[in-house]
Amino acid sequence: MVKQEICGFSLYRIPAGKGKRYARVDGKVIPFFTHKCEAHFKAKRNPRAYRWGGLYRRKREKQQKEHKKAKRIVVKSTVVSRGIAGVSMDEILKKKNEKPEVRKARQEAAIRALKAKKKEAAEKKKAEKATIRAQQQQQQKHAKKALSKGNPQKPKISGKSR
Repeated sequence: MVKQEICGFSLYRIPAGKGKRYARVDGKVIPFFTHKCEAHFKAKRNPRAYRWGGLYRRKREKQQKEHKKAKRIVVKSTVVSRGIAGVSMDEILKKKNEKPEVRKARQEAAIRALKAKKKEAAEKKKAEKATIRAQQQQQQKHAKKALSKGNPQKPKISGKSR
C-alpha cells in the first residue's frame, strides 16, 4: 500500500500524487493537501481557528474517536512434534539419536552404491560406443571392397593442360 502523507496545516491525509511540498530554509519539508492550506500556513495563521481543519476538530472533540482497540488475547504456543513430508516423528527421532559412526557408515554405503551405478552406466555407454565403432568399420570395409571391384584406374579429368 502506498504511504499517505498528512497535511501540515489541516491534518488531512494526502493521497499519492496529490498535494504540494514546501521546504523551509531550515530544511524541514512540509506537505500540503491544497493551495488553501499552503496559503494559510505561509500567512502564519493558527490551524486551530479554522473549523475545516483537523486541529480544530481535535480540540473540540468533533472527530469520532477511533474504536477502542480490543484487548489482545495472548495464546501461549505449545510445541507439537509431528512428521514432515511423509516421515513419521519416530523415524526422525531415530535418525537424530543414532550414533555418528552408524550414520557415517550408511552415508559411505550410499556413496558406494551411487559410484557403482555411475560406473555401470559408463561401462554400458562404452560398450555401446564400441559396437557402433565396429559397425562403422565394417561399413567402411564394404565400401572399399565395392570401390575395388569397379574400375581400378583413376578417373580421367577432362580439361586442357598447358
